[in-house]
Amino acid sequence: MILAKSVITDTPVKRYSSGMFVKLAFSVAAHLNSEILIMDEVLAVGDMAFQNKCLNKMREAADVEGKTVLYVSHNMQTIRNLCQRCIVMDQGKIFYDGDVESAIALYMNLGLGGSQVEIDLDKHAYGNRELYSNVRMNHLSLVDKVTPTYRRGEPLNLGISIKVDQPLEDIVFRIVYRSDTDLAIGSSWSQKMNIDKPGEYVLHISTPLDVFEKGTFYATIGLYKQDEIGRNKLLDQVDRAFKFEIQGNNIWNTNIRGYLHLGDLLASIEEIQQ
Repeated sequence: MILAKSVITDTPVKRYSSGMFVKLAFSVAAHLNSEILIMDEVLAVGDMAFQNKCLNKMREAADVEGKTVLYVSHNMQTIRNLCQRCIVMDQGKIFYDGDVESAIALYMNLGLGGSQVEIDLDKHAYGNRELYSNVRMNHLSLVDKVTPTYRRGEPLNLGISIKVDQPLEDIVFRIVYRSDTDLAIGSSWSQKMNIDKPGEYVLHISTPLDVFEKGTFYATIGLYKQDEIGRNKLLDQVDRAFKFEIQGNNIWNTNIRGYLHLGDLLASIEEIQQ
């Protein structure tokens, strides 16, 4: 058994936050003389400095000390930066074992059923669906599409079936766009909406795609209730609910300028009077 207190604050371990527990656990594990180091979502908490220390220590353990580092994570970018081999698991079974880039591509496609334009959200593999029992998104359609492919400037039109058990006021819809490396690159919010009575409804969403560069993208969708001061309470959410592809020729280098072009800047020059 390890009994420890913070050197700086002298706080008993029983009063640690979840982030402080992870920092303590990582510090202990990283300094043990073990041949295998297992890290499960250690970068999900903590500040940027702590995350960088974790990554550097894991690289040192693998490259310098010759240890085996087993890193469990849903963060594709850190997996790409840290790992030379990946194992993808689905429903408790090994789905793939091999190259990092191939593993990331397979993982991002798991549960999306390939190139779907009609998606049963009730059977979706990824989501946080137990937050609020009075509203649930159950089906999503990419309207007027045979495949989820778009030309630059073409609108993204969605039809989302929802079921509610009670009236709801001031609900808003959000889409979070993610790259093919699972990096969040932007989000869109709807205006406030009201549902006057229980029943089943279709939420119609349309947003332009002219700010996107060519590429494959994933979208997380969510319903929120907004209070009088603008705070949002999550009602229902489906992670990586669908994917879509922007086709055409590259206009700019996404490695340098990112995936989104956010419009023109308003600029002027004023002479300084001597």
